[in-house]
Amino acid sequence: MIFSFFFMKISPGDFCQLQINDSHPVTFYYLGGGNLFMYAFFTLLAGACQSAMGSLNRMLTDYVGMFGMSLVVHAVGGILLILYMKLYCHEKLKISGMPWYLYSAGFFGIFLVVTSSYCIGALGVSVMTCLSVTGQLVISAVIDHFGWFGVPKIPFNLKRLPCFALILIGLIIINLS
Repeated sequence: MIFSFFFMKISPGDFCQLQINDSHPVTFYYLGGGNLFMYAFFTLLAGACQSAMGSLNRMLTDYVGMFGMSLVVHAVGGILLILYMKLYCHEKLKISGMPWYLYSAGFFGIFLVVTSSYCIGALGVSVMTCLSVTGQLVISAVIDHFGWFGVPKIPFNLKRLPCFALILIGLIIINLS
């Protein structure tokens, strides 16, 4: 049943429900622009890259220090993005005319890279990733509930609490092993 979800015909802007069982439908807002299977695949790939990146960043820290590592990571990423934009997208880079608070995304990026790389040294990749995913789930539920940052409001449902409890139990099991 989950597999067929990736091939549903839906239109951009639709609120959709995935019925896993009778009591726990999952609601999401589809922005459009591609195959849902592709989005799921790239999200899984991004998660794998995040764990690999954290490990490599930790090794890079031994050579250039914590903030040097962050500078190298963001400089290389910036150069690669500029090259991609020039060679393939042919887009002009616009960094003005935005609300001031949108620049805080850069702070979050640096904070994510520095803290995850630092914590991998003490916690290991698995525990750091579990804690990171737990933090992402909690704040994403809050953002959806209040409709922050321009996302559609999706009120928190108490039926989601068992899911959060399962994640917490998994985190505890990983920590104890």
